[in-house]
Parts: sequence; C-alpha cells; structure tokens
Amino acid sequence: MATIIKTIIPFGVNKIQLECDGGPGKFMMACGFFADAPKTCKCGSGNILPVGKKSAGYDFYSILCLDCKSEMKYGQRKEDNGLFLKQADGWADPYTGGGGGGGGGNTQPRQQQQPDRQPDQGGGGESDDIPF
Repeated sequence: MATIIKTIIPFGVNKIQLECDGGPGKFMMACGFFADAPKTCKCGSGNILPVGKKSAGYDFYSILCLDCKSEMKYGQRKEDNGLFLKQADGWADPYTGGGGGGGGGNTQPRQQQQPDRQPDQGGGGESDDIPF
C-alpha cells in the first residue's frame, strides 16, 4: 500500500495543495520544486499561479501573474521530463497576439512602400524602371 503525503504550500498570495504518493524523497523534491519558484511577479503582485497548457501535441508550463498577465516559463528536461524554471528569461510581458501569421493582432491593412518615381523626362528609349 502506497503512502500518500499531503501538504498545503503557499504560492505567492495563493495556496496549493500538494499530494505525493512516492514516499518522502519524492515529496521533498515536489516541495523543493515550488520553493524555487518566484514569490512575486515583476509588477510586485503575489497573485501568481502555476499554469499548464497543451498545444499542438506539446505541453507548456509557466507561472502566470493574475494581475498583469506576465508569465515566467518552465523548460522541460529531455532526460527525465522534469521541469526547470527559465529564470534567465525572466517575466515575459503578456502575449498580445500581434506579429506573425495565425491571425489576431493588428487588423489594419499594410501599406506598401512605393519607391519615389521620377517623372518621365521624355526622350523615349530605355526606362529606368527595369531592374536589370
């Protein structure tokens, strides 16, 4: 019969209930995982929560600030699938949907820049508009 160890861990201003059935060693590792997490966001708020998302067959993990929507991401180790906090990346600003493909973001049509054209000086012959 497996022993289940439970505790409540403060996480910012919130609390997380942690349950572990792998014995004291795994329990201590799980507690240490949360101990390494930041206590506040870059905005100073302690209203943060761990978040997991699945997209296109991949799992993504981060800590989300519920006040300013910034997030700090976790990476995943290949050798044991364990997680590590990407502290060097710091708190990322909230995603606004701008930029590349996939829709969203700026819905204004792009204006193409046209090179300044010199009026035709007459004289026929070759055009300066041909690039070769």
